Amino acid sequence: MLPEDTHRVAARQGNYSPIRMREKWDSGLDMGYSPRCVQLHARIVQVLEQRHPELAEEQPEILAHHFTQAGLALRAAQYGLAAGRRAAARSANPEAISHYARALDVLATIPAREERDRLELDLQVELGVPLIATFGHSSLELERAYTRAQTLSEGLPDSPYLFRVTRGLWNGAANAGRSREALERSQRLVIVADAGQNPIQRAIARRAYGTDLVFQGHHQEGLKLLREGSALWDSHGTAAEVIAHGDDLESVGRAYIAWALWFLGYPEQASEVMEQAISAGERLSFPFITTFVFNLEAILDNSSSAFASALSRAEKLWRSAPITFCRTPLPQ
Repeated sequence: MLPEDTHRVAARQGNYSPIRMREKWDSGLDMGYSPRCVQLHARIVQVLEQRHPELAEEQPEILAHHFTQAGLALRAAQYGLAAGRRAAARSANPEAISHYARALDVLATIPAREERDRLELDLQVELGVPLIATFGHSSLELERAYTRAQTLSEGLPDSPYLFRVTRGLWNGAANAGRSREALERSQRLVIVADAGQNPIQRAIARRAYGTDLVFQGHHQEGLKLLREGSALWDSHGTAAEVIAHGDDLESVGRAYIAWALWFLGYPEQASEVMEQAISAGERLSFPFITTFVFNLEAILDNSSSAFASALSRAEKLWRSAPITFCRTPLPQ
């Protein structure tokens, strides 16, 4: 029996409307079917898993749908998570968001316990990726997902996500210009990272907190933290860590150290460190980080009244910017 045949069998045996089921599934509402219909869907998933095991990888949303109608919420959410991951892997972000949201709706129907909460944590964290791609780091949707993920992480032993979601919440506040909140969140990020004793996380947390301190007037304290973070990164950072975290303290960290030195009245040292940051950025095959460092240098040059250098850097930034960046023509 093929997957689509199960729908025809079900249509002959009971109150079944594919259109109505899809509408209800899309809205995440309970079907309210009779016990007979619940049994029918339970039989459908049993047949599908036995005769079409490839569906678990190729079309997990079908299994998620039938498990939902069978009243098996935990299994439905597990397949919803798989469906979301498949969509996110091919950058189908709205579809991924939809799968994750449906799975969370289904999961909300069962009481809290560790297995259920760990699954919800996976869903909230995975949901963050397409939310960032669709709405940005500062969206209310992302803040809700990561706030819930942070709460779950704090309540579960050995959660692997506490640093990630705490950093995500800091990123959202920093990108939205909520400076006081960003400072509080980056300070919290240092506490989380130090508790975990992961040197890369400790380095990134110090970069975040140090940067916030520098741009809120605490230049000496911020410089100390930025240097601590760069030292940790120099000892443990790799290209794989750059990809995993979207950060590079050899380039970005040093660029912020240059800014701290400039604020403290050491322009020559700032220029020297910024050149080190630029060289490190140019060695990366990570264009977003490279262009970000170019941007930091151009702004610093402009703030130092080095207008010719700032224009030269801006032109190079414009030429090297990834195609996804919005390129505004430079003034003549």
